[in-house]
Amino acid sequence: MTRLNMKWCTGMLIGALLAYLSFIVLNTARDVPSITIQDLNGHSIAIKELRGKPVLINFWATSCPGCIREMPNWVDIHRKYHDRGLTIVAVAMSYDTLDFVKAFVSARHLPFTVVFDTDGAVAKALARQSVDQTRPIWKSEHP
Repeated sequence: MTRLNMKWCTGMLIGALLAYLSFIVLNTARDVPSITIQDLNGHSIAIKELRGKPVLINFWATSCPGCIREMPNWVDIHRKYHDRGLTIVAVAMSYDTLDFVKAFVSARHLPFTVVFDTDGAVAKALARQSVDQTRPIWKSEHP
């Protein structure tokens, strides 16, 4: 694939993602559970505290070829939209090993928050049972 085609595909992916998010933002906001997660650096994040901010939660695994292929796209999206308030949280599924996740994050210098779902509680709370899924949880300013 040529460099021009890659840029076009990336642009289309970002455009489609943003269109999808703007369509479902208000419908999804009410479904977000009150959970607290911990990133690989030990920082706690209460999902409800991200109210009023655009947030994408991406479920992935080091053993998922599709997840690995799309990770550079998440890095690009983060770099492009983080300064505009977008938060990306990548949740490594519970069947990964912590060492593999840390090695992957370190080798690829992932700039966004990465969480290791040690017991599947995050996936269960957000109703996700498989990898390679992304859930937008934008919250409206209203309760």
